[in-house]
Amino acid sequence: MLRRRPEAYRAVGATWLGAAVTRVIALQVDDPDPDWSYWAYLAAEISLGLAGLTARTTRS
Repeated sequence: MLRRRPEAYRAVGATWLGAAVTRVIALQVDDPDPDWSYWAYLAAEISLGLAGLTARTTRS
């Protein structure tokens, strides 16, 4: 259906970045004591979000 469409990759990328923004806001609002997994998930969310926004597909 939406396979290999740049719009779908951008939508998923925006969702990942939204999760990362929420995680950063939580740092300021809740003042949690983050462990390594907090930072790992934040890094993954940012990486996957940027990858989704910059993904290009080839038409065959």
